[in-house]
Amino acid sequence: MVDEEMFMRERKAFRLIAEAALHSKGSPDLYHRVLSGMVETLEFDIGTLRLFDDQDGVLRLEAFVGIPKGEVQEAVPLDDPEYLAARVARTKTPIFESDVKKSAELKSRMKVIEALGVQSLIFWPIVGANDELLGVMNVANCTVRQLSEEDKDFFQTVAGMFAAVIERHRTMDALRESEERYRRLAESVVDIIWTVDMNLQFTYASPSIEEVLGYMPQEAMSLPLSQIMTPESLRLTEDTLKESLRLEATVGKNGYESPPMEIQMIHKDGTLLWIEISRTFLRDDDDTPIGVLGVARDITWRKTAEEELARAKAQAEFYNDLMAHDLANMQQGILVSLELMLRDSELSKEHRGLANRALAQTKRGVTLTGNVKKLGRLVGGEKELSETDLHQSIMDAIEIVVDSYPDKEIKVNTNLVKGKQKVLADEFLIDLFYNLLHNAARMDQSESVVIDVSEYTTDEKGMLMLKIEDRGPGISDTMKEAILSRFDEKVKRGLGLGLTLVKQIVDRYGGRIWIEDRVTGDHGQGAAFVLVLPAAT
Repeated sequence: MVDEEMFMRERKAFRLIAEAALHSKGSPDLYHRVLSGMVETLEFDIGTLRLFDDQDGVLRLEAFVGIPKGEVQEAVPLDDPEYLAARVARTKTPIFESDVKKSAELKSRMKVIEALGVQSLIFWPIVGANDELLGVMNVANCTVRQLSEEDKDFFQTVAGMFAAVIERHRTMDALRESEERYRRLAESVVDIIWTVDMNLQFTYASPSIEEVLGYMPQEAMSLPLSQIMTPESLRLTEDTLKESLRLEATVGKNGYESPPMEIQMIHKDGTLLWIEISRTFLRDDDDTPIGVLGVARDITWRKTAEEELARAKAQAEFYNDLMAHDLANMQQGILVSLELMLRDSELSKEHRGLANRALAQTKRGVTLTGNVKKLGRLVGGEKELSETDLHQSIMDAIEIVVDSYPDKEIKVNTNLVKGKQKVLADEFLIDLFYNLLHNAARMDQSESVVIDVSEYTTDEKGMLMLKIEDRGPGISDTMKEAILSRFDEKVKRGLGLGLTLVKQIVDRYGGRIWIEDRVTGDHGQGAAFVLVLPAAT
């Protein structure tokens, strides 16, 4: 039972961190929710979270639980010799004390500790990449609590995961500030109006060219383009002019479009700028091109923001992959150990039952880790939906589910026909069906599991309706709405992120999902998950 409780505790803690990771920015409310959840999950009485302000050299209070507001200091200088948080931050060494009265290290703060009624406490540093200090988290208990080596390893793991989340939030915050800074800069720049002849020599440049490129209009007009454009951009400009003239001769002036060009120009001080060029031909009375009229806009801020966004996205994906990789390694070690243990014929019935439950929880942890990674790919990811065969996706998902339950006979009835029912989807469609089918198989306690997957007619134009019906314990009316809610602790069916992932995928496709009774009016005879997805026409 102790092992099972430990697995449940770890699962809840990891889920709190995963929820925080899905937010695009950190906030006091978010960190307070995480801290409150950690204190409750780990069964402590009070807690604080301080983040390091490098500019002022202090640990700023970000969240606290179980302490009156007036009794906790807002900012703790990093060089303060009295505060335990400052000591932990300076040394980056955690403090684990099961009984504070037996600790000589805590004597200097004993009055404060006794005033709060604390008897056990933990301080651990939150350290990011390159050993950078991010903050300090503290939890404490009003009764003596024995802290094992397993507890220490667990807290260190949580601290590492939380550090990755904080770094991601800071990266995204910095990107947003940068984007806003460049946006204000762009709004203050006036576009350049210009004309060139067919030899690409300036014939006019508006006064705003001085603000953008540093040249007075007459000065700029006397310069060859090779002096104010990079060689690559000059070649692009010349090739674009030739291509436009070729299209003029082939399809006429109205037979083609001239999309904006993005080129690099050289400021008078040598700085490289990204410029967006919109242009059209100047024509004589016979409609023959005699020059080019254009508008030039400085988009350096946008290109820089795009590059920073790409770097931030890559960093966020790296943290997500790193967390999933490390957790997968830990889980794989546990799985192997449990499977070897279960091969021991002399293992007692009681211990075999505990090992089987631990194995099941660990496998669910593997699924949770995979789903967190997939959610990270879904949130803010680009959508490239294409025609997808429902029958094939269902068959692929069934094969994976059957392999997951070797001790159960799983039968799936379907009226889907290969190549007939097609929807607009992507590679996540298999994950959608896998989670729903896996959920149905898990909830059905019989050895022979029957699941129905059927297409139903719908009046919604351009949509296809599908039902996945199980014969499990069903879902009461009060739970039907809540069950698809993200991270709802009250939901007992579909623990983890499986149904959250399903909802995200359905939303990604522009579809809908809801829950009905398999037998109308009798929820005890199984549930029916109803999907409405865009049909591929």
